[in-house]
Amino acid sequence: MKKKLAFASALAVLAAFFASEHPDGLDKTALTLGFAGKAREHWAPMPDYKLAFLGGGVFSTVCAALIGLLLVYALLTLASKRKNGTPGNPQLNRH
Repeated sequence: MKKKLAFASALAVLAAFFASEHPDGLDKTALTLGFAGKAREHWAPMPDYKLAFLGGGVFSTVCAALIGLLLVYALLTLASKRKNGTPGNPQLNRH
């Protein structure tokens, strides 16, 4: 599992260097169809896939990608443990 996490981390870091500054599909569609100005801003933990306190460079995107990856990994690990039960707790084991 650690090899998969390391591979995913490396992939996230590399992908950050290819991130486009141009609008994504949803933003582009809103601009094309003319309703982009009607959108309301909402709070987002990592708007534009960056960490605001780190500025707008590639390092900010890399950090945001790694944080997102670790959050998903943690959630999946917790869900897996909850589904499969934990060792030493026969009540949770469903085998």
